[in-house]
Amino acid sequence: MRKLILIIASFVLFTFISCAKRDYRSVTVVRHCTGPYLKIDGLEYLVCNPKMIESVKDGEQVMADYSFSDECLYDGIQCAMVYESAGWVRVNKIKKNR
Repeated sequence: MRKLILIIASFVLFTFISCAKRDYRSVTVVRHCTGPYLKIDGLEYLVCNPKMIESVKDGEQVMADYSFSDECLYDGIQCAMVYESAGWVRVNKIKKNR
């Protein structure tokens, strides 16, 4: 019984530690009439949840925790222009540089 409680407690602790960790990377926000993008390693990715970066200006560098996505339901396109992107990204958390 004691081993079981120890195993469960360890699992719960490990879960909380792994969930709290954020992986922030430096990115640049690019705003275009086709939508907002994050420039990551020289490539631009359409942001699927643009509300997360509403307060960030075009060209501003920020620290972002993000994940790449296979699908995106972005409907904020304001022009009928082709703009090449490397894919889609979902922003989990953002920190502005000081």
